[in-house]
Amino acid sequence: MARRQLPSQIRKIEVLDRKAGKRVTRYQLAVDAGINPETGRRQQVRRRYATEREAREHLSEISGAAVAGTFVARKNITVEPFCEGYINGRHDLKATALSKLRYDLTPFTQKFGSVALQRVTKADVDALIRDLTAGGSKTPKGRLRRPWGAVAVNKVIQAVTAFAAAQAEGLISRNPARPSSL
Repeated sequence: MARRQLPSQIRKIEVLDRKAGKRVTRYQLAVDAGINPETGRRQQVRRRYATEREAREHLSEISGAAVAGTFVARKNITVEPFCEGYINGRHDLKATALSKLRYDLTPFTQKFGSVALQRVTKADVDALIRDLTAGGSKTPKGRLRRPWGAVAVNKVIQAVTAFAAAQAEGLISRNPARPSSL
């Protein structure tokens, strides 16, 4: 049986497992991910995986995204500061429209404010919509919300399209608020 050789971007290394105190084998991936749009310099992704299979899968995924120009590096920005920046960046809106946008984003920022922007999924957005239509969630003032109607929920869905701006800025690779049918 022939032994498969590791790609040049993957190295087999021994590290100390902090919990068990034993040496374990890990596969370290170091791959070129194109040019960083913020700095204009080359960026390299380094990650460790427990199995060779995981490392190979992520190697092809990251390489493909880098070639396509859609690779987005991990960032620590959470939903709340992003939404605040999005609202502050809307210079084209009047004060009343800005306050309405802030109101429409409130349930979203209240539920996912401390979650990393890249970790929000379509299932999270769908769960928020279900919560609003069912009612019973709390407002920022601590009151119980009544069930929201279709028009109000559609306004929230439109406001959550701030994800399109995050995708355009290169903060996320996919838009979780985008309808599946598109």
